[in-house]
Amino acid sequence: EVLRTPDPQDSDVVFFVFAEERNGAERKQIGEASVNLEKVLRAGRDEKEATLKVVSMDGKTAIGSMTVSVLALETLTRVNALTSTPRVSALSRSPQRAAAILGGAASTVSAQGGGETIALHVVSLTLDPKAPGFSKLDTVGVEVELIDLDDATALKTPMLPRGDGRRPLAFDFRSDVRVEPDTLREKQLYEALRTSDPQDSDVVFFVFAEERNGAERKQIGEASVNLEKVLRAGRDEKEATLKVVSMDGKTAIGSMTVSVLAFEALTRVKGLRAPPTGRAPGTSSVGRDDEAIVVHVSTLLLEGAHLQDPGVENVSVEVEMLDLDDATALKTETLPKGDGKRPLTFGFRSEVRVEAGSAREKVLRGVLKSTNGDDADVVFFVYASGRGGKGRKELGEAVVSLRRMLDAKRDERDVTLSVASAGQRVGTLSVSVFALATLARVMG
Repeated sequence: EVLRTPDPQDSDVVFFVFAEERNGAERKQIGEASVNLEKVLRAGRDEKEATLKVVSMDGKTAIGSMTVSVLALETLTRVNALTSTPRVSALSRSPQRAAAILGGAASTVSAQGGGETIALHVVSLTLDPKAPGFSKLDTVGVEVELIDLDDATALKTPMLPRGDGRRPLAFDFRSDVRVEPDTLREKQLYEALRTSDPQDSDVVFFVFAEERNGAERKQIGEASVNLEKVLRAGRDEKEATLKVVSMDGKTAIGSMTVSVLAFEALTRVKGLRAPPTGRAPGTSSVGRDDEAIVVHVSTLLLEGAHLQDPGVENVSVEVEMLDLDDATALKTETLPKGDGKRPLTFGFRSEVRVEAGSAREKVLRGVLKSTNGDDADVVFFVYASGRGGKGRKELGEAVVSLRRMLDAKRDERDVTLSVASAGQRVGTLSVSVFALATLARVMG
């Protein structure tokens, strides 16, 4: 319908810019930029790394620029070619389903929950400046563990400067954990709601910190929401303020505001008449199983001439493997290059689904059997850009071999890789690749 209305703005993809002021006032919308899907369709090409003008909310003043990609041409061409209006099923009328179809699941499902979803929102964190070691801290972040998500697969926020402790650090981090029928995760949740230990059904929010001296990051505190209590209370935890305690449980070091929208999913799983089989394939965007390759990009440390290069202002990492190319690569956020003294923390985690019988499974099996060992590589490309996102260029790459992982019979966890270009090292990258279970299944 939006591709056929007389108002072209109906098919806009709008990027709103929000800001918070230093005085602690509520965040406000300060500008916007947009990409029009009708124009993408007429131009016959996707918008890749396009630089958009950001204008004030009254449309009168340019306040900056934004670099974005919108890869939509294939979908737009298919929908525009339909000869009749698509029939809307009852399922797709729900806001949750509609959001998932339109790619808005991250925002809408996270705000709504659902019978097959536990939606998590880390709103903010406030650390007590009087807490032991506060003055030594540089950056802080939060990791969320529940059910089958452990320290390897936890949901991880970006690391933020610790601030002065007077105002909350706004993470506004949202993610969903899918709990689909008869999956292993559903089985584990079913069991967690029935064990004698109530902590088995905890959603735990761990606080991590990095110190100014460049020491490794460490766990400094935690807070939790108990899913059994959510079920008994008959309501979700929305914008709940939790006490953050030190790892020894003796000292309150701050507070955290979170939402855990799980009541629908808990009610459904608790009401099952028989235990889930745990055999159905899942489609979760997180978690470690035998139908996924999970990738973490933790940190990057640049070295050498690029630190003084005025054309290198910002850096990012793109991950390619199997059938993922430069258009579909997994992409981290873009960060300022730093001073080379301390690593840049991306905290990026994503996964590539390799479901049984899929085309991607066939590709993976082929590259593992290929005589060309490079075909089975997971490649981490480091890119740089100048001010305003201009002059994007590749600085170097690092590689993890899936074939070597299979031969060694272990995942690559928190490994430090050399980033090289033309044989010259330009930095180091800390990554994890969890793929062994999938590789073993595909080659079994």
